[in-house]
Amino acid sequence: MSQTEVEKFTSTDEGMRLFQQEGLILEVTELIYKLMEEKKISKADLSKKLDTGKGHITQLLDGTRNMTLRTISDFMWALGCSMHVAAEPLNIESRPAQIIKEASEDWGFSTIKLNDNEFQFDNLCGTTNPRYKKAV
Repeated sequence: MSQTEVEKFTSTDEGMRLFQQEGLILEVTELIYKLMEEKKISKADLSKKLDTGKGHITQLLDGTRNMTLRTISDFMWALGCSMHVAAEPLNIESRPAQIIKEASEDWGFSTIKLNDNEFQFDNLCGTTNPRYKKAV
């Protein structure tokens, strides 16, 4: 059986490291969007609560700006939640990998770009989510 593109990419330490980074970023961003949706809180609402510009919130959520642990904590506070972190053994079936795969299916990604390498996903729903246009 031949390897998938993701399996090839993650077969190196550097590839796996980058794959895990992107998966975690996507997982946290998805959680923030989910909470915003559930609580009916807009980016403008978040920007007011966090005393920052709406553009800054947008940059953090679309990946243009790097989110720090402090930033993530601020988002959780503004959304009335706390966040807990857990570790698991490293492999391409880990939670970040599942998040990338689920997002690709949910929002119609056909590719995801990691370190200038593009990866195809199958069984897409055919729609795109503008939140992720920079990620694909």
